[in-house]
This record gives sequence, structure tokens and C-alpha cells, in this order.
Amino acid sequence: QYVALMKSYSSVHPIKLAHDQLENALYLTEKVCTIAELAGKRTYNKQVLKDAERTLCQIEFHDVLSGTAIKLGTDSSIRKAHRAIENLKEEMFASFSALARHLPKVTPGDDGLVLFNPYPYDFDDYVETEFYPTNFCLDGERFKLKVYDVNGKETPHQMIHEESLIAHQKRVRIIYKAHIPAYSVALYSVHNEVIKANRPTYETENDIFVEDSLKTVRSSRKTGLIESFKLGGKEYLAAPLGTPMVFDDNPDPWGWRMTSLTHQTFNENGWPLEEKANSLKPMHLDKSGKGVYKNLLGVTILEDGKLLTEVQALFTRGESHVVANYKIYHDRPYVDINYHILWNEHQKGLKIKMPLAGSKSYFAQMAFGIEKYNDSKEWPSNRYIGVKNGENCFVIYNRSGIHSVSRVGKNLYPTLLNGSAYCAHPTRDYNPMVVDTTRFVPYVEQGVHDFSLRLQVNKIEECERFANEFNQRVYSLTYFPHGDGNALSDIIRLSNANIVVSALKRRNDGTYLIRLYNGSERKAATELSILGTNKHIAFGKFEFKTFVYDGKQLKESPDASIY
Repeated sequence: QYVALMKSYSSVHPIKLAHDQLENALYLTEKVCTIAELAGKRTYNKQVLKDAERTLCQIEFHDVLSGTAIKLGTDSSIRKAHRAIENLKEEMFASFSALARHLPKVTPGDDGLVLFNPYPYDFDDYVETEFYPTNFCLDGERFKLKVYDVNGKETPHQMIHEESLIAHQKRVRIIYKAHIPAYSVALYSVHNEVIKANRPTYETENDIFVEDSLKTVRSSRKTGLIESFKLGGKEYLAAPLGTPMVFDDNPDPWGWRMTSLTHQTFNENGWPLEEKANSLKPMHLDKSGKGVYKNLLGVTILEDGKLLTEVQALFTRGESHVVANYKIYHDRPYVDINYHILWNEHQKGLKIKMPLAGSKSYFAQMAFGIEKYNDSKEWPSNRYIGVKNGENCFVIYNRSGIHSVSRVGKNLYPTLLNGSAYCAHPTRDYNPMVVDTTRFVPYVEQGVHDFSLRLQVNKIEECERFANEFNQRVYSLTYFPHGDGNALSDIIRLSNANIVVSALKRRNDGTYLIRLYNGSERKAATELSILGTNKHIAFGKFEFKTFVYDGKQLKESPDASIY
């Protein structure tokens, strides 16, 4: 039995990434703009959001998002997505700025950072912001910073490497602990001094071991992998995690007649034959210090401070290379992994090996639900996959166009890239998959790709909440407000943080739509407050409900229309 069109879950990573970026930008912009409008600060341009929504729907049409179109059509759709994202950013900034203006002035000479919380509950976590400080550093100098909240209380922070590669410090990137009220803005100020620079060194020959109040994480210098992830003393890994795995593939982006991405053999024309033993082959830690990794160590500690430890590991197989950056946040139940990939393979794909202790089955996010799988076939997924382990789950969150996963034994294998060509549709068994074998074929995934994952331990009913937090991030920007300092009162607030707001926007009739979703297999309830209007709402499992607010009353709407 074939898994029909299973390769299209992972074909053409760039179009899937553009789709996810546009989707997140649209939902975040809707929230910022609607909150500013409800607060009486600005009326947003609804047409910008409608145009972006049409672009999103276009990308989701048939052969576009599936990655089975020709290159010309794919490139055109990616350009449309990027145009819509830029238009959304301009509209979002206008509403963000309208909300930020009321905040007080920062001390002259200091830098102001304004943050927007896109969640209907108070946010208490780490935020990263990069900015251009008012002071200036020369060669041999660096900044020494202090970060304060609006009440003048110093907050923990850590300077990390900025995007700029200039030898002396021009820009600054910091990670700091922030508190932001529900659907509101908060001001932080940065006081900086210029001091003499001293370059820190972190290198040792031992494994990298991070222990904090919640978890212990160990990374090996010999393998470049995460060897252990313990929370509350409980181990959540069945074996070392993070090996990039290469598998044999064919040029067909649909996956006709294929039953697996990791057990398939192919004839000389690229047609799938019978299954065979697992074809996954590991990429190995590269300690050569040659080629693209010239003068680099196989494993390097990039950052090591009181909020974050970041470890870099380098992998190679054939002509392709993977840089894995493990960001281990202190006193948080999660670790982020950023993959930077240089892919130069033909008819080969890439998965990541994630051996997880716990249940034999695994789950994946679907639209308004969770799907559970217990076989080794390739299945679709959305923003998270995970395995139950007692009362908790080990969850892998994704915000970078990964929509495909399989499992073999205890190993989960998210699919990052496959080995397809553009629109190589099969015809007859005796015909080659690529019609003219004398031509050079530009395979789909050649070149540079970036992926961002988060490994986290949480309850299954918390998955929707944390998927939102990873995908629709707190928005932060260096900003110098000139307001009176009067804080916004609560615009919208939910008492249950695990109930997510999946839509928040103005309708054509001037009323406001808010759609709430219980992404749990258990019943749940919440108190919803909009500008002082309160309502108790009960949900069944995986239930969503739509409400309309007219400025005075909040009513459940049987009409789910957003217009």
C-alpha cells in the first residue's frame, strides 16, 4: 500500500518556509493591529491584511505548497510571499509605534527597547534584541551594559554575538529576561559604558555539561550531539540526539509508488522498487578544519553566560555540510537548535535523528487537532511533533517549513530536505524519471537552507501555547518613546494560557472577531475579558469557538466567517 504523494510533505523547502513565514507574519500583524485599534491608538488598513491572506491562499493552492510545480511558478510564489510579508511588517510597525508612543522617555544617553506581547496572558521569559547603541566603540573596546525595566529595576541579561561581522563592536545583541502584560507593550532601557575589550575563551576538552534549576543537558565533543536531556532528574532521550542523516531518493517530488523515504530502493530510471533495510546514513562530526570549515573546530562553545550557553557542531557527508547550533537556555525547559545547511547532493535527502524515550506512538499537530502515528511511514506534521513520557511530553517545535516526519523504532526523523527535481512527474516504468538524461538537472534543494527547532518538555495540553510562542515571537525593537508613561489597561486577557487565540481581527461590519481554540484532548475552560467585558467559556477537546465583540457586548457567533 502506497502512501500517496507523501514526498510532497517535504518537497521544495523554500516554498514551505515562505508559507510559514507569511502565515506567522499575518497572524502576528492581525493581533498587533487589532489591539492598537481596540486601544483607540490607530485604525489599521484592512486591505493590507486581506491582500496577504489572498497571497497565503494562493500559495496553499494545489501544486504550489506541495512543491510539485515548475521552478518558475515556485519562484513567483516565493516572491509574492516576501512582498506580502514586507507589507505586513510596515502595517504592523505603524500599529506597534502607536502603542509604544505612550511609554515614558528613557534617560538621555540610554537606549530604549520596546516589546509587544502577542499572547493573551502575561509573558515572562527571555527575549533577544539587536540594536545600534547610542555610544560608539573603537578597536580594542567593547560595551558593558545594564538593562532596566520601566520601574528602574535591573533585569538579568547577556550580550551575545550580533549579526554584524565587523571586528569592533558597532551593533549589540542581547538576551534578557522580560515581563510584558497580556497583549501589551513594555519598555526596557539599556545603559551602556565603553570599556577595554577582552576576548573570552571557553574551550576545554571535556563534554559540555549545563545544569540549571530545571534541567541538565550534556553535549559531546566527540560526536557533536546532545547526549542527555534530563528534566526533574528524568531522562527524555533514548540515545544521542541530533545526527543529520542522509537517505537515498529519486527525482519525483510527488512520491508516486513510494512507501517510505528511508526504506526505498530505485531502478536505473529512478522508479521505486521494493523496500530494503534502513538506508539512512549518518553525517559525521567534521574535525578536519579544511574546506568550508577551514580553521574551525568540530565542536565550539560560542556563548557561555548566565542566561544562555550556545554550542556549535560541524557535520559533513559527501559534498554537503551541516552546522548545528545548540542554544541551551538556563532555567528554561527548552533547548533551541538552529541548522545552517549547505546541500550539494543529487537524489538524496536529509533527516535529523531524534531518539526519544517514552511512548511507542508519536503525535503531530494538525489543523485544529493532533494526529497520532505508530508506524514507520512518512506522515505530515505542522508546528510540532512529540512523544508522551509519563505525565509530560518531549516535544519538537518547528518554525522553518518542516512538515514531514517518520519514525523507526525509538527514533523520530523530521524531514528537512528531499532529493527531488522540479516537476519530474513519472509516466511509464521504462521511461526515465527525468525526461532527458543528457541535460544537467537543477535539483530542488541545492544550496543554503536554515532551520529552527525547539526541544521542550511540557504537558500535551500546553503544546498549542508553546507552538505559538515559538512561531509568533515577542516583537522587540529599539525605540525612543515620548509619552506620559500611562500604562495601557488590559485590552484582551484569557485566564487559561493553554487556550490560544487563533484569529483576532476587525470584520467588515466594524465588529471584532476573536476565535479561541482548545488544542487539548481534554475539556478546558477560560475566562475571556475584552475591555472589561467578561465571559466564561467551556470547551470540549480540540474545540474552537468564535466570538464577536461590538464594543459593548461579546457574543458567540455561529457564523465562523472572518468578514
